[in-house]
Amino acid sequence: MTDRDDTGEIVEIDFEVGHVSIIRSEPTTTHNPPRTHDWTVYLRSADVHGDLNCLIQRCIFYLHPEYPDHRRELKSTPFAIKETGYAGFHLVKLFIFNL
Repeated sequence: MTDRDDTGEIVEIDFEVGHVSIIRSEPTTTHNPPRTHDWTVYLRSADVHGDLNCLIQRCIFYLHPEYPDHRRELKSTPFAIKETGYAGFHLVKLFIFNL
């Protein structure tokens, strides 16, 4: 939605930032401690048909330092990371917009 007023143009865009976590039927055997969950973190358009590539230049997710390559930079959709894990952690997200 775009409005115009005396100070310039205002643009409203609805995004969804979220995560999904599912318990694995079997924990991983290659990690110590074993990873018990599959999870996904994402940035997506609230509009089912919305394309964020024209709005978002890149999306950076900073995972827990325990993950290899814990700084994940995505430059096109889908802006989503899928991983396995065993506990919660604070996840920093940085979104760089096209101006």
